Amino acid sequence: MEGSSLAISCTFFILLMWLSEVPKQLVNETREALNKGNICIAKTSPPAVFDAYLKQFEKDFTMFLKCRAEELVPGGRMVLTTLGSIKSDDPLSIWEVVGLKLNDMVLEVRKCLNSCERSI
Repeated sequence: MEGSSLAISCTFFILLMWLSEVPKQLVNETREALNKGNICIAKTSPPAVFDAYLKQFEKDFTMFLKCRAEELVPGGRMVLTTLGSIKSDDPLSIWEVVGLKLNDMVLEVRKCLNSCERSI
């Protein structure tokens, strides 16, 4: 790709634990905070708060992956390093979200390759 210059990209996942913006869904129609009494996601947070942060994370993480993909040369590799445990009671643990996003990217590349092959 034009502008690509990296053969390998190494990112520490802790650097990705930020959001580009506060999710708009954190307030209801009357502009009342849904996560009242908390400054972050907590066990007392309602499901709508979890959903809002998850959607924002998915949007931001997808953008991060697309930007890194543009920096990598064809055949380049990306390494993500993170702290934590793969064991979680949360049905949508960080690993599941990462797996879903990576799978989406693979499907997008396959779709692109199939359309390129048809045009040859």
